[in-house]
Amino acid sequence: MESDSARATTLLGSFLRGRPRHSSQSFVDGSVLRRRRSVGNNSSNQQAQTEASPDRVLLPIMNSESHRIRLVPHIDTRRSLRFDPIARDLRQGDPPLRIGRFTDHSGLGISAINALNSNKLAFRSKVVSRVHAEIWVADGPKFFIRDTKSSSGTFLNHVRLSPANAESRPFQIKDGDILQLGVDYQGGAEDIYKSVKIKVEIGREWQASANAFK
Repeated sequence: MESDSARATTLLGSFLRGRPRHSSQSFVDGSVLRRRRSVGNNSSNQQAQTEASPDRVLLPIMNSESHRIRLVPHIDTRRSLRFDPIARDLRQGDPPLRIGRFTDHSGLGISAINALNSNKLAFRSKVVSRVHAEIWVADGPKFFIRDTKSSSGTFLNHVRLSPANAESRPFQIKDGDILQLGVDYQGGAEDIYKSVKIKVEIGREWQASANAFK
């Protein structure tokens, strides 16, 4: 009898000691499961953010591409005004190139001003207004021009963009187009009274690269 009683007591003690361990293990397993789910959700969120981030990084790179425009004198008559060719590299969103009459306030010559990598282009002619026109890049590699209330007018392929002292709407300019700033003043034969006739060159960087191999 004593052996049976001792055996029963031993079994009961083992049973009571086993329940807390089993219950605690279930709680721990649940915590581990919840932590694993949380880690899985965080990994999914981080992966989604990583997949979305390249778009934010690539957009400035795509918009940073520059496009070159070169303005050279268009000599069609002996009265045409001659000037040094002017080249600028523009990106979409850059300030527009501001075209106007040359003044000596800066103390620099006209060639030095046009050679600087700035957004100001100057011409030594009294028929050009101080703030005559502006050129900029938009919609990718497209260049546009607008008359900014000049008195003597801006012409694109012999067509005036707006009446005197009125701002024009934007007009696209392409490679080979002819621009004219003002009209010749018939009362004077000096260069300062001549209009400025310009031939537009766009996207001709390959020519400069080809010349490097000559």
